Amino acid sequence: MIEIAIVFLGTLGLARIFFEFRALQGLIPVLFLYVPLGIILIRKERPEDFGLTLWNAKGALRDTLILCAIFFPPFFFFFSQYQHYFFHTRFVPGVPRDLLLWSLFQVLLVALPEEVLYRGYFQTMLNRAYGRPYCFLGASWGPGLIVSSALFALGHVLFSLNPLRANVFFPGLVFGWMRERAPANGRGGLLGPILFHALCNIFVKILETSFVSP
Repeated sequence: MIEIAIVFLGTLGLARIFFEFRALQGLIPVLFLYVPLGIILIRKERPEDFGLTLWNAKGALRDTLILCAIFFPPFFFFFSQYQHYFFHTRFVPGVPRDLLLWSLFQVLLVALPEEVLYRGYFQTMLNRAYGRPYCFLGASWGPGLIVSSALFALGHVLFSLNPLRANVFFPGLVFGWMRERAPANGRGGLLGPILFHALCNIFVKILETSFVSP
């Protein structure tokens, strides 16, 4: 727990400093990615124990598509109601400029480093400390899933200095569940959480572009 606290505060503290200098902002995803990778290498741990594997890629893709089908329609409904009643906007389907480039950015420089840090490193280390005594829809999980999601939310709040960013706790639970979901002979990797994380961000961006003032 001491190690987790040091890594969390040190990584987020440096990221916040980098954010204040435009020339250093590109180092933030590098920091999120290579701090846990460096710890894994120094300890001579197996990368697959931290979700760094493409094992069960088909299952990860299947779960990602299923979760998109489950969560995106109701999110669209509530987002549209929110936009209509508070901002009086109307829905005009559209896509952001440079959508492909922005999507690659979300996958490689947002979802990948964040999932490696939070679901790969933090959740794995917390699971070692507290175990995974519970099961839900094919995922064995424990307090580590809750705590890593709380760290995920706290990290967004501290980084943006906006308490409303704590709402990422709830998608964090889904990403964490995907990390733990696997057949009985193994654990899930990070491919599913990375893909779903990125697709959620892309979907929200498309919605923000599609609701315009009358």
